[in-house]
Amino acid sequence: MTSSIMTRMNTLIPIASLPSDVMERVFLQLTILEPPSSKASCGLGWIKVSHVCREWRAIALGYASLWHTVVGGDVNAHWAGEILVRSKAAPVAIAIRNPSDPWLAHISGHLFHTRHLDVSVSDSVPKALVSGEYLASPAPLLETFAFDTRFDGVQLPNLLFANYAPRLRRVTLLGCVRDVPWSSPVFRGLVHLHLQQSGSETPSPENFGALFDSMRSIPALETLALIKCLPDTPALSESDDGVLELPALTKLHLHSSVTACASFLRNLRIPPSTILDLQCEMHSDTEHDILLPVLAAHLTAVEPGLEPITTAVVESRHGSNVAFSAWRSCTLRDGVPALSPAEQPALRVRLEQHGPAASSTPPHLSSAFLTELPLRGVRALRVASMHAGWTADHWVDVARSLEGVENLSAEDRASDALLHALDKGGAVFPRLRALGLSLNMPPAFLQELVRVKEAALEALFRALEERRRVGTPGVQVFLDGRLSDGVAR
Repeated sequence: MTSSIMTRMNTLIPIASLPSDVMERVFLQLTILEPPSSKASCGLGWIKVSHVCREWRAIALGYASLWHTVVGGDVNAHWAGEILVRSKAAPVAIAIRNPSDPWLAHISGHLFHTRHLDVSVSDSVPKALVSGEYLASPAPLLETFAFDTRFDGVQLPNLLFANYAPRLRRVTLLGCVRDVPWSSPVFRGLVHLHLQQSGSETPSPENFGALFDSMRSIPALETLALIKCLPDTPALSESDDGVLELPALTKLHLHSSVTACASFLRNLRIPPSTILDLQCEMHSDTEHDILLPVLAAHLTAVEPGLEPITTAVVESRHGSNVAFSAWRSCTLRDGVPALSPAEQPALRVRLEQHGPAASSTPPHLSSAFLTELPLRGVRALRVASMHAGWTADHWVDVARSLEGVENLSAEDRASDALLHALDKGGAVFPRLRALGLSLNMPPAFLQELVRVKEAALEALFRALEERRRVGTPGVQVFLDGRLSDGVAR
């Protein structure tokens, strides 16, 4: 009786007069604002509206699109199954961590209307996960598939998604995934592919060869990331039949040895506008000789409307590692090219030295990027080096290669070397308009270098005064980011 009275009273509330389709739209927005979670602190999220009254519960249970996201673990496999049943045939997104066999059974039974699938395993390996049998059903709506496991022996079925996933566009495979059926037609429509192998694994030339061949059938690929899955022994050579063409590729991320990265790039034909992001491991101090010519070929390739490299940054601050970044854009501030473009660089290379190479100092690597790559169009340049090996001679070589630099920033030991180069008159940047010097040095060096720096700065000011006297454009000098008083010309 009491329940019946409360139900009748609820019909008198103004919000009860809203049509059911309006309430469905309200609830749908709430699924975005308050998603449910398996975490106790988050609770039911939007699902709590189904506990308000009979009318709202009936609306929530009857509108399949509300149940579009399933997130959880094996602790709520039963509840996940209930959500999937309520979703009926509406497209769903499933994100599951450490699934149990019952969980995987739910996935298998609902692949036909799954749009996004993300499976991650770090605790234990269910039997169904090892065989991959739960992924053997057709997935006609699937758009993204992500799989992350840290265990050996996990594989994907040969008939992945029963060879039918016509909408699949994005695939991410992380960890110890073996025996991927790269010849499957489900991969042919990909626009994004991210592969990352476990650090304990040794990449197999045979497996990578199968992947390389399969990518010939993925012409629409736009972004490609291959992390620690290129074999150290080159799987490909110049004599291999055919070159891999990826005409739509906009970004390539590689992480492997210098030799493996260079070998892969040599066998790749991509647009000159493709952004390259490389993280390379060096095991000798001459391996960069293999990589730089390949990068130079990419930077010199011609494409209509493609601007040259105008901004470059090279850093060697942490151990024996070197990082180089280059941009095609050039932002002007008060008529001077800025050193920090907003967009991502067209080329980024991080060289990590290991073994015997780690004991050598990297200044020659830093200067090699600036002198051996086609960078004559660079207008803004920043060099940061904590290594005493960066000398005035390095700056002389850079000045000869990059005569168009208008904005120059030197930090740490590189600034000290630049002052000496300017004092000797060897490093001449004829178009220089702004010079930034960061003179921050470790405390142990300060007392020793104060006198030397004062003399070098005086020589710098004399050099700038001489530039002004002969009509060369004046230079603004910034010390540690501050415009020096009386130095602006």
